[in-house]
Amino acid sequence: MSLGEGVKIKNLLARVRESTWDEEITVYDVEPEVIGWAHLHMYMYLKRYKEGKGKHWTEDEERKTFIGLMGQKIFDIMLQQLAVPKDHNDPVIDWRLEKDYDFKIPELGTVEVKCFDHWCRKVLIKLEEWHGNDFCVIFKFGDEHPSEVHMMGWLTKEQVENLRISKKGEHYTPIADAYITDFDRLNPSNKFIKMLEGRSLCESKT
Repeated sequence: MSLGEGVKIKNLLARVRESTWDEEITVYDVEPEVIGWAHLHMYMYLKRYKEGKGKHWTEDEERKTFIGLMGQKIFDIMLQQLAVPKDHNDPVIDWRLEKDYDFKIPELGTVEVKCFDHWCRKVLIKLEEWHGNDFCVIFKFGDEHPSEVHMMGWLTKEQVENLRISKKGEHYTPIADAYITDFDRLNPSNKFIKMLEGRSLCESKT
């Protein structure tokens, strides 16, 4: 498929399921337009790699890149729904050499977003890809498509850096060293959402 072939962009309609704002796991019902947006940008990054404009994106990382983009877009939409001001380190512009975070939220701090496929059993944060942000927010696909993406929870910088390190070559980390933990050991999503609401320009949703 060529760059953007077959991708039709309408409105970005992903929404947090209202009944889950105050739950430990927040659920996003994903509309096809958001999936189309992520696929379009995935192909753009692969084209950038082919042209030698960046070394991070590789040909065999299509699924991984798609998942990462979905996580960033859904967190961005969540901030929009909560009316939280932020500096989004949008990967379209490729600020990586100047900004070491995904989002910077005034009076809260920097946020790194990690998103995992539906089949993943562990939270893995590669040491070489961890930038020491104030918070790490964890998402996971609810299914392969996905029709749902779950905000599984979050960790502080200190919590991440105190996790056990799974060494390269171990069962869950065949390629690189990574911090490792279970999804059910994350801080609950609703506590992070409460912190976000404290930085909102609007009234609380929960």
